[in-house]
Amino acid sequence: MATGAQARPVTRRLPPRPRRLAELDINQIEDGFVIYQADRDRAHYLNHSAVAVLELCDGRRSVSQIAECIRKLYGLETAPRRDVEGVVAKLAGEGLISDVPGSGQAKRGAPRSARRRNV
Repeated sequence: MATGAQARPVTRRLPPRPRRLAELDINQIEDGFVIYQADRDRAHYLNHSAVAVLELCDGRRSVSQIAECIRKLYGLETAPRRDVEGVVAKLAGEGLISDVPGSGQAKRGAPRSARRRNV
């Protein structure tokens, strides 16, 4: 299926200090967790590692700090930064986490209407 043109990966800026949305309903099931968003009427399945990352998204920790927490939690030799970045990107893409206001999302001096809103 190669057409000769290379697809460029879409890069999304990660929230500097991601925060889990407060209105999420987190329920443990036999082999993971179901996260329900009532406002969007959506359910998400997450494995144990992804939920650990989600729970660490408290708005105070950076992605590097979250990776270090995961390293300690699982007794790893090195922090799994790339893996955590991937999970954070997916959580952000699904609308389960957001930026903390004032964490560098909007540029100083930008008109209020030009700033992204946190939902």
